[in-house]
Amino acid sequence: MRRLVSAYIVLLLLFLPLLADGSAGALANLRVQAAVLLFSCLGAAIALWRKEGKAAITAVDACFAAWVAYGMARGLAGGEEDIARWTGFLSVASLYLLCRTAGGRAGVAAGVVLSGVVQAGWGILQWAGVLESRHPLFPATGMFFNPGPWGGFLAVAWVVAVWEALRRYRAGESKPARWFAAAALPLAFALVLSDSRAAWLAVAVVPLASGWRRFARWKMRCRLLAAGIALAVGCVLVAYKWESALGRLLVWRVTAGMVADAPLCGQGWGGFQAEYMHYQADYFLARGDGSAFAAVAGNVFYAFNEYLKILAEGGILGLAFFLALLWQMWRARRAAPLGGGMLALLVFAFFSYPFEFYAFQALFALLCACAAGGKPIVWLGRKTSRVVAASVLAFALAWSVAAGWVAACRPDAVWQHSPDYLRHRAMNATRQENPAQVLRDLEALAAVAPTNELYTNLGITHERLGDTAAAIACYRTAAAMMPRKIHPRWRLFRLAEARGDTRRATALARGILALPPQAGGTAALRVTAYLERYLRENP
Repeated sequence: MRRLVSAYIVLLLLFLPLLADGSAGALANLRVQAAVLLFSCLGAAIALWRKEGKAAITAVDACFAAWVAYGMARGLAGGEEDIARWTGFLSVASLYLLCRTAGGRAGVAAGVVLSGVVQAGWGILQWAGVLESRHPLFPATGMFFNPGPWGGFLAVAWVVAVWEALRRYRAGESKPARWFAAAALPLAFALVLSDSRAAWLAVAVVPLASGWRRFARWKMRCRLLAAGIALAVGCVLVAYKWESALGRLLVWRVTAGMVADAPLCGQGWGGFQAEYMHYQADYFLARGDGSAFAAVAGNVFYAFNEYLKILAEGGILGLAFFLALLWQMWRARRAAPLGGGMLALLVFAFFSYPFEFYAFQALFALLCACAAGGKPIVWLGRKTSRVVAASVLAFALAWSVAAGWVAACRPDAVWQHSPDYLRHRAMNATRQENPAQVLRDLEALAAVAPTNELYTNLGITHERLGDTAAAIACYRTAAAMMPRKIHPRWRLFRLAEARGDTRRATALARGILALPPQAGGTAALRVTAYLERYLRENP
């Protein structure tokens, strides 16, 4: 049973990064997550049913269960209707249950390293030009759409590989140690290719944290030198991509405003993506276009800090449950290789968005299960364990059947929550010259993932339908979201010009020309020429 579970976990960690994004991938993700939920609960139920004696529940188990329960309660309270989101959430919890009841720690270690090697090889082939990158601006992204998450996955795999190699070597298992050491080489090379500062920092923090007791015995002069070196490295990493660092700082400041508006329970599931751009617009409306962050403002879908996102969506209660789980894992720490992998993941999560990917969510649950040691706080008798096993299996079977029926018979119930699908449907309606349908699709998309371009297109659609007031409101929102974007301001100028409001049109024209030059091709040149001519004719 333990070997079978280990093999299952290895296969999951290998293939979960392959889950597609977009409208076509929404149904595929739902089916895969429903299958993970069913098979994981089946394995956990069999393990509980066959278990001799009592089943132990530790403090880590209790904290993980409390965190899951709070997440479910928050989803129910917020009226969450996306079955794909619910299925993913429950399947991640089922992986924790499977690893805790049926074992599989060896499968987690082997799966993380093997999956990391596959990701490394995939990215190296992209860098060499053999495979196509999944992002037009980066030569290598692995199976992810961005090199940042790819680097984070490699960082976790590299830490686990190195520490497992050291552990096996000290235990006299030279052959497995050589295999893990060999796996660390392509991981290190690919980690450099990822160009991810957060991943590099995650790799650097693990050995420092593991040797903190040794550092505590150093002389004060040595400790100050080490602190100075660490500070210098941090400054170099920030300066390496200064605009990116400034952009993250803007996101964190705006997110703090979201937290202030809903401090206790947060904005709810998906609340960050649905509300962030409106808060960014309010941020710039309050501070004006001259803010130092105006130049780096963009369309934001991720918080670039999972702790802030948990705080924004789950509030103080959600973050408290999460930190309690981390604290209990720290108190019950054992199995250094996987503990090092968890630490690398948590450091990476401070500067990136790993939990936006199902593969990282599953990895986090499995690492939590591997760290759930310590003294039991509750014992479940054999009869109770069997009741729990039967209940878990019945629930998983019913939910998986329901999810499969939705995917087969009511795909719109899944697609209506997919931003990519809604965007694609609005484009099709635009080609068919159906502005009423375009408006409905864009408004549905605005409720899920608002952007500067989306509100600009909303304004254009309102114009076509003759609602000038709504068009102006949309253009103003778009301009506030990203103060350096010309298009919404240009549309406002054209409306003012059409109404004969020379004063307003002149002010808008001067504001557009005062913006820093942008790479916009011939369209930007034509706009600039038109505005200059307009100002000459209307001084």
